Amino acid sequence: MRHHYMIEYTLVNKQGEIIKSGQMKVKDKINPLEAEVKLELHMLNTYPAFGKLTIHNCENITDTII
Repeated sequence: MRHHYMIEYTLVNKQGEIIKSGQMKVKDKINPLEAEVKLELHMLNTYPAFGKLTIHNCENITDTII
């Protein structure tokens, strides 16, 4: 079964400065690790200055979606 996850994250550039911080929904993933990897790949393609992604929370929200 595939699940939806709400991931809370902080994105840091190569100099150690925070680029972005927030939450993002990742849909249709088998487990939390797959959702986190998908988010990291998205950030790599979206932000050229990407240095490090820190995941603060990854919550399964499948049951809360109507």
